[in-house]
Amino acid sequence: MKPKITALIILLALLLVLIIQNAQDVIFRILFWRISMPQIIFVPLAVVLGFFLGYFVGRSDRKRKRV
Repeated sequence: MKPKITALIILLALLLVLIIQNAQDVIFRILFWRISMPQIIFVPLAVVLGFFLGYFVGRSDRKRKRV
């Protein structure tokens, strides 16, 4: 198996263990709002949001270097 695929499988397995272990509720207080959600939803949401944010920031950086 290729090293990239092996690393991806290991990272996904670790993320799955992290998600399963964190089932309690989390309360966010943003100004006047109070948002409550289980960590089992928050952790994957934060991972996906961080991935896309990093992807788009890195992509915009490449466009600036070409000019």
